[in-house]
Amino acid sequence: MLRTDIRRRGTSRVLLGLAAACLLSSTSCASSPQISSGQDPLQGATNVSTLPSNVGPASCQPASPESPAARGTEVLGAGEGGFQVFALFESDFPPQSSTDLVVWWRVGGDHDLKLTLVDGSGREVKVPGVYPDPSKTEWTRPGDPWRSVIRFPQPGCWRIVVERGTGRHGDVWVQVS
Repeated sequence: MLRTDIRRRGTSRVLLGLAAACLLSSTSCASSPQISSGQDPLQGATNVSTLPSNVGPASCQPASPESPAARGTEVLGAGEGGFQVFALFESDFPPQSSTDLVVWWRVGGDHDLKLTLVDGSGREVKVPGVYPDPSKTEWTRPGDPWRSVIRFPQPGCWRIVVERGTGRHGDVWVQVS
């Protein structure tokens, strides 16, 4: 019995010694990724926008056409090459800044819907939480149904860039109070 205890303690010490050697060694005991040294390839990179060029009128001259709808205001966006953009704001027009606005979208394509707000100075605000939602059955327009919540940070003319895959984009121009 005494020999078994000594062997166990001896084995434990050997294992602890191997583990310590692995930690102190410059080579890895397992095939784990190594961190290489060198210059950061993104250091000094710019945040140049990759948004598509504007489609339709610019700077709210004029703003996108709007019309009253059963539950809000429908806005027709301008699309590139037959791409259609329909937005239904569940709010009075003009929309108010610093307020969460529910916006329904009808847009064709086969990718996720991506929305970006751009103010008059070119500052971009990504719109999170855009998701497909077929529950708005009474609003029928071409394209797939999507839902988003938009918050314009301040009043002014805003471009909403609507993208749904490569080469499928459009713009909605909105004057915000």
